[in-house]
Amino acid sequence: MAIDVKVRPGADSALIAWESPPIADCRGFALKRHIVRGEGSVASPNTVKSAGKDGVAEEIVASWVGFANGPDVAPGTRKPTIEWPIQGYMWTDHAVRPGDQVSYSVVR
Repeated sequence: MAIDVKVRPGADSALIAWESPPIADCRGFALKRHIVRGEGSVASPNTVKSAGKDGVAEEIVASWVGFANGPDVAPGTRKPTIEWPIQGYMWTDHAVRPGDQVSYSVVR
């Protein structure tokens, strides 16, 4: 099953939106960032693959939104979307900086 992903750049963010047919028992989506970091851009603590010869690193985008019935956490807590999945079809990635080159994959 294909998930159609669209990305729109902003001045200091990237808007990612996707479409998917209904998925039984799906509680949300993880979002992977494939990035070539520009000058002064800091790597994510959720890096799963360091930059290789091509300069591309793979990171899991972090979420500030857990499940409604989840445990209480301190305000500002962030977790990778493999732990706190995105429970919709759109996300704004504020962890990209001018000069970064990014692409995304949505994982169910």
